[in-house]
Amino acid sequence: MKQKGKDNPIIKVQLIVILTVLIASSCIYYVVYTLFDNAVMNDIQERAGNLKGYVQAAITTRTFEGTGSDAFEETRDALGQFREIAYIRHLYIATADSAGNVTIVMDSLYGDDMQYALNEEMAADLRLCLELGEVVHGKGIYHTDWGSIYAVYWPVFSQQRETLGAVGMEFDVTSIYQSYRQALVYSLAISAGLIILFCLAAYLSLHKMQEPYYKKLAYTDYLTGLENRMAFEQKLLQCETLIAEKKTVTFMIFDLNNLKTVNDTLGHKAGDQYIKNTALTIAEILKDAGEVYRIGGDEFAAILIDCAEEQAETLLETLRNEKRQVVKNVPFSCAAGASTFKFGADNNLRDVIDRADNNMYGEKKRQKGGAEIR
Repeated sequence: MKQKGKDNPIIKVQLIVILTVLIASSCIYYVVYTLFDNAVMNDIQERAGNLKGYVQAAITTRTFEGTGSDAFEETRDALGQFREIAYIRHLYIATADSAGNVTIVMDSLYGDDMQYALNEEMAADLRLCLELGEVVHGKGIYHTDWGSIYAVYWPVFSQQRETLGAVGMEFDVTSIYQSYRQALVYSLAISAGLIILFCLAAYLSLHKMQEPYYKKLAYTDYLTGLENRMAFEQKLLQCETLIAEKKTVTFMIFDLNNLKTVNDTLGHKAGDQYIKNTALTIAEILKDAGEVYRIGGDEFAAILIDCAEEQAETLLETLRNEKRQVVKNVPFSCAAGASTFKFGADNNLRDVIDRADNNMYGEKKRQKGGAEIR
């Protein structure tokens, strides 16, 4: 009976394959995402680090004397030049009061009458830089009204190592961010496509192999490689249809001779080899006439379609005369009986099988007349 749902091993294998592909594709997407993000951030941080020394050299204690002083204006001009040379969107100096309120005291982009407004995340980063006296990099790309930026904040110290303020560097990454998003979208689309492709291929492949694979397991005899009793019973159902179509159906029943002798003298491993080789010999002789089945321990059956009774008898005679060695000086030997369905006389196929079985036992008795065959 065919297994359904979660109990079907093929369904489980399909789920495992799909889950594996999903995990692999997700990992690929994450790796692409992380590598691209790190590449962008590292590039900007390197640019900020290269500019740091020049900016700090332009800032002195006198810079913080206030708007209008020569030192203040000189520093602002220098920052303006650095901003243009380094392609920085915004470069400024900020301080914080005792309450933690951040104020931009020098802006290289906006005039004194226009105060640049930091968003909450940027203000928090700048405040942290002033409080700790350490460089603070933005947690990611910030999206403002005028574009996407990445910010870096450097503390400015006095000779006594007091924090005078902080330099804010804002890099315009709008175009980079757009390319970044496109890369992520393409990566996601490719990953999704691969997931669908592999899942579909896995499903179709496993679904295609499901029926033949389990049929082979269910209907094949492990020792001989021939079809088993279940396959024989299935073939009988097909034969009912063939009989209705007036096809000639012949059954042969075989029982191996000397198996007990082989087991007792050579061992059961040799006995298994004897069964296998004898079965393969029968299948070889009947290969053009019909299919051979192992229906019991040392019992076999063959079903011949459209095989005349004269041909069936010739095949039986060939089997009686076969003397090839099948295992360690033990020749081929079996008892066989055949019977063909007779229209108008036989009621069903079981009657034909029983008649073939009786013919086989009659043959076995005749063989035992010469010597003990067990």
